[in-house]
Amino acid sequence: MIEPLTHAFEPNDPTDCERGRQLLAAGQVGCLVLAGGQGTRLNWPGPKGTYPLTRFQKKTLFQLLCEKTRAASEEIGAPLPLAIMTSPLNHKETESYLKKQGRFGLDVDQIVLFEQEMQPFIGGPGSGPTGNGDALKLLVRAGIWQGRSLVQVVPIDNPLANPFDATLCGFHDRQGADVTMKVIERKGNEKVGVVGTEHGKIKVIEYFELPEESTGWKFAHITLFCFSMEFAKQVKDVQLPWHHAQKKGVTKRETFIFDLLDYAKEPRVIVYPRSETYAPLKNAEGENSPETVRAALLIADQRQYKKVTGVDVAKAVFELDPRFYFPSDALIKKWRGRPLPSQPYVEA
Repeated sequence: MIEPLTHAFEPNDPTDCERGRQLLAAGQVGCLVLAGGQGTRLNWPGPKGTYPLTRFQKKTLFQLLCEKTRAASEEIGAPLPLAIMTSPLNHKETESYLKKQGRFGLDVDQIVLFEQEMQPFIGGPGSGPTGNGDALKLLVRAGIWQGRSLVQVVPIDNPLANPFDATLCGFHDRQGADVTMKVIERKGNEKVGVVGTEHGKIKVIEYFELPEESTGWKFAHITLFCFSMEFAKQVKDVQLPWHHAQKKGVTKRETFIFDLLDYAKEPRVIVYPRSETYAPLKNAEGENSPETVRAALLIADQRQYKKVTGVDVAKAVFELDPRFYFPSDALIKKWRGRPLPSQPYVEA
């Protein structure tokens, strides 16, 4: 029987960030982006990553991701790589979009795309992507990042996800972990995967596999991971279990990356503040919609501007250049004590 996880580590060791920065600068870390989905639930006719999200600049999810990667690369002084897992539903569109946009300033060799597979639906026609469970397997089999030691995993639809979290990398390395899962505290019966334990193993239960009344689960799984590449190689031939979900009269079968925790000898769970970590874009209206995500991004921008400048801008409505989230010494010196500019987009 799976029981709720009651304890997780916190990112409060000041040495972890510098340790992670050293790993990033040494070319030891890549980011694997899960981007196989379409924007159907957003009423968007294309890959979800091409959805124009931000309040003023209308930046897409892919643009935000690439700009964060560029900013992190500039801060660390080394080009940081992205591997984007698409699906046959959106691969060509994604490839064409990124090429047309000039990869938003990233070098050609900083981004590599690969496709996941499809699985026929049960009880009806059609097929869908096989889920994110094969992401590491496909990464390894494609021969991507042979010389790197760590891979962070982020979903494209969470614009608060940090693709190159130095603290997470440093914690993972210091702990000697093979898998580190980043979680947040769950709110009530929130429809999100939950984290538990069974026979000493860390387990995740997806929200659609939980009973309707499922209180008592403290930590929410949000598909943010750091894996050791050595572990990824060890599990490249593992067959993960299928999970079944009802989708418009048919049953969809998927595998999930969290089931790799069964094979981890040194897993760790680290809890981050929700406001800094999680704002998923799922629906056109209501919960997890563009409106709620933009509100979360604004709060994050307000907090980050104050962190960099020391100026409280809690009542202002604006959009912040991602460079503020990876501030160089020069940027901090330039902006320290500086009032918020009048234009809605604050460029570093």
